[in-house]
Amino acid sequence: MEHENNDPSPPVRNRRGTKSTLYVVYFVAFMDLFAVSMLTPLMRKQNLDLGSSYTTAGIIGSVYGATQLFSSPLVGDWSDRLGRTYVMSLTTFLTAIGYFILAASQWLPLVFLARAICGCFKHTQTLTKAYLADLDHHTEHEDNGRGGDLGNAPQRDRPTLGESFGPFMAISTSGFVIGPIVGGHVAELDSGFQIVCLTVVVIFLFNAFIIRHLPTINRPIHTTESGSPSPRAAITFRETVVDNYDIFLLQLLVSLSILIVRTNYVQHVHDNFGISIKWAGYLTSYQALLGVLGSSCVSSRIMNYSFCKHTPTLVLYTTILLSASVVGIAYTSNLTIYILSLTVLNFMTPFSRIANLRQLLERSESPAHHGALMGTGQSVGSLCRLSSSFLSGLAQDYAQHGPEMISVACTAAALGQILFMNRSSR
Repeated sequence: MEHENNDPSPPVRNRRGTKSTLYVVYFVAFMDLFAVSMLTPLMRKQNLDLGSSYTTAGIIGSVYGATQLFSSPLVGDWSDRLGRTYVMSLTTFLTAIGYFILAASQWLPLVFLARAICGCFKHTQTLTKAYLADLDHHTEHEDNGRGGDLGNAPQRDRPTLGESFGPFMAISTSGFVIGPIVGGHVAELDSGFQIVCLTVVVIFLFNAFIIRHLPTINRPIHTTESGSPSPRAAITFRETVVDNYDIFLLQLLVSLSILIVRTNYVQHVHDNFGISIKWAGYLTSYQALLGVLGSSCVSSRIMNYSFCKHTPTLVLYTTILLSASVVGIAYTSNLTIYILSLTVLNFMTPFSRIANLRQLLERSESPAHHGALMGTGQSVGSLCRLSSSFLSGLAQDYAQHGPEMISVACTAAALGQILFMNRSSR
């Protein structure tokens, strides 16, 4: 049974209110990644300073991704049933507790526990995406039902479902660019790691306060006959995977291909072009800036062009360009062509992500499932991050260009999957 969400916080009422809400969500997402990226580069050194072996440090580093793999769909579905702002604010608060434990940790098992807590509850990006999807759905529904204004506007000028994700990705990714610089400078102070951790705690508590006061978006939620939230997390997760397995498979193949290239990137440019670590770092910053630029270009005006309006066409074009860039990266011996291919790959990656998100949102019958969709998509990303390093190392043990061959094979399989999806939809 489905009922409207009756959260007592004020609802979104007009486009001006929607715009101000978007800015607040963008700020929350920026601060989230800014805080996390301040700490992430310092974790390995801190674990080694506490006396861990390299293997133990690797296990502690993997615990965060492993817990996110399983908790993302559950937290996403929890937000579908109990309300976005409530679950977002609660999980953000619990994440702050995890980072506080990390700040006080002088014992490796306690570090392990803190990272597990953060992995279980740090789903701000997933839940803010679900909130934005609800907001886009709400705005599109209001505009299309309006007699004037955008209701009679040509198709080109109407809002696109998922149009707010472009600025969201650009702004939040900027936090990831700035955070490591700030964290590195603070870490050089006495007790620098603890200062960084406590700064992250303050940021997450501030975010939890802001999120709790975000306006509610009226949408259907799962309830029982008595009106209480329905305990169907596992069922909804299975239904989400079964109903959208083809899109998740495509996301897996494309993401794995990109991550394998990035995992092996420093070694590849050193072995094939003799580039030093310093210049590889500059190239890494260049790639990050391209990601921000690509995300900025995924604006409503660009996405309203005809070829972008039709999501299957957008998915096909972006995957073709990504495939061509991966082939160029894998097999060229010319540095100029390599950098050009790297440019296309990093610039088009945000378009590919938006296209896959649009596919999921357009197939979803109701905003009641946005949390489960975003959570499952996050789990696919976590699976790719966990497996890319292993697959890259395993492939390189057998062949010098083994990682690149796997990456090319993944993009070829992704193109085949798109053709199969397009044929099945006819």
